[in-house]
Amino acid sequence: MTAENSTQNLEEDPILMLIQKIKDDLLDPRLLSKEQRRECVEVLNGEGLTEVTIAQILKVSTKTIYRDLLVIQERNALTPNINLVKQIIGELVRKAHIHHAYLMRLARNRDASPGEKAQAEFMAWRILNELVERLESTGYIPSSPKQIVGDLYHHLADDSERSLDEIKKMVIEIEAVSIETGEKSLEVEEELKNLKAKITNAEISYQADKLSQKQKDLNQKKEESDDK
Repeated sequence: MTAENSTQNLEEDPILMLIQKIKDDLLDPRLLSKEQRRECVEVLNGEGLTEVTIAQILKVSTKTIYRDLLVIQERNALTPNINLVKQIIGELVRKAHIHHAYLMRLARNRDASPGEKAQAEFMAWRILNELVERLESTGYIPSSPKQIVGDLYHHLADDSERSLDEIKKMVIEIEAVSIETGEKSLEVEEELKNLKAKITNAEISYQADKLSQKQKDLNQKKEESDDK
């Protein structure tokens, strides 16, 4: 096989296959291109291997691996972007709902013991609680009742009302499971009470703000009519 054919075959092989060939002593890692080596470094680093171990596998110096990692970090650097933030928050909420739904199914499992049901219920509540806290810390949910839920509507656009309804449904589900199992810790009960109060206050504040804005619009129209 010519050197040209060998290089072509390396380019066609997936990175995981190249790494496996290197580990099996079927491929000399020094034949890799710089970009192929860096892709191998990124995969091996993601597996938790140290720079020294990666250097030994790829038969290069540790300094080379350090330089490769710096290039990889620069390549993967993210520029602050509002759309990126929305995507990350959206994915966070989606996965939180998935995990919450799975835990609620466990809590309703007839074969589970009361203790297992209570634990699943508690973990489901914890996911909900931490999701709300994370959304508060990023400004997607007001951290104070005085900051009306209209702020949440502003950030989440058309999905905001549905998101608030989903949170309320989660609270109802947790309470329903508690009744079914006959077990509810004081900690869960207190947090649910606080969460419902926060949702209620936010809804009241939002309705009050809408009413205030409606009154301002009416006054403005009256003033425009009087000017005529």
